[in-house]
Amino acid sequence: MVKKHIEHRGGSKGGSKSGGILVSAPIQKQVLAMLTSDEPLTIKQIANRRQTSVRAVNLIVEKLKNKGLLTGSSYRGFQTGAHCNSRGVPNLSLHAQRFTIGVKAFTTAYAEQQYMGKMGNKGFYYRGQCVKFRSGIVEIYSTRHFKARTGNDVLAKQCLYWNTFIDGLQSKYGLVLDLSEIKEVYAEVAMLNNGIALRQNKLNDRIFYYDDEGKLWLKTDKSFRGNDLEFVGTESTTALGDAERFERHLRDWRDPECASPLMFQRVITDVVKVLSNQQQQSLNIPENIEDIKRKHKELPSYFG
Repeated sequence: MVKKHIEHRGGSKGGSKSGGILVSAPIQKQVLAMLTSDEPLTIKQIANRRQTSVRAVNLIVEKLKNKGLLTGSSYRGFQTGAHCNSRGVPNLSLHAQRFTIGVKAFTTAYAEQQYMGKMGNKGFYYRGQCVKFRSGIVEIYSTRHFKARTGNDVLAKQCLYWNTFIDGLQSKYGLVLDLSEIKEVYAEVAMLNNGIALRQNKLNDRIFYYDDEGKLWLKTDKSFRGNDLEFVGTESTTALGDAERFERHLRDWRDPECASPLMFQRVITDVVKVLSNQQQQSLNIPENIEDIKRKHKELPSYFG
């Protein structure tokens, strides 16, 4: 992430400062501009443009980081999460959960009568959560947000809350719920203060990415008064897993010397081609040897 409020000074050498930090070297200014423009370049692209090595550009990047003008690994125009967070600020938010729970029995006839009276589409609120009584099923529409730095911490928070919530719901309304039949049918996981979402929101152009089945999988949003990259899944563990894999992919992609899955696929394809060619050549070797012998007999005597 680029440190804000960068002011430019005049003069022959030029330069910029942020909180009194001077960027006097023209090369550093140029690299900083390439890294933080609306269409930032990769380290390799900068090296090619400046006709220098990747190592030389990385040294400049480290100097900019030491001056506080670049933080973490977000210099590619975005940041994703935990690898940029060193202050304990939440990176993830689990929200918009929906549950269905089977009803096994009622503790009293009155409880059953009250249950039947509350059945319908409107529902009611219990401890801030929207609850709907259906025939044999309780539906819960969560308004709760569980924020933490890691996916495991998020899951721990939500488990503690929902265990207490469901116990209270059973006690208040005289329900005996089938806890083995709790199904989480929907959830969203947001990567908070995400650089990709920030850029899209500045452009007033949200991202909506659908999977092969036509279901929404990823979107950008302005929830929580921030810039969030949200993963939509059938359950929270799925969405958290997608967020983790996505961040790992971006981290690999951010490293110009790291092999991406596509690069591995190309290498494997090339290896298969080489092995196939070698096998074909080995099958043709006997014919080639006979051709050589035959041609050798036809050579003039002065070739020996």
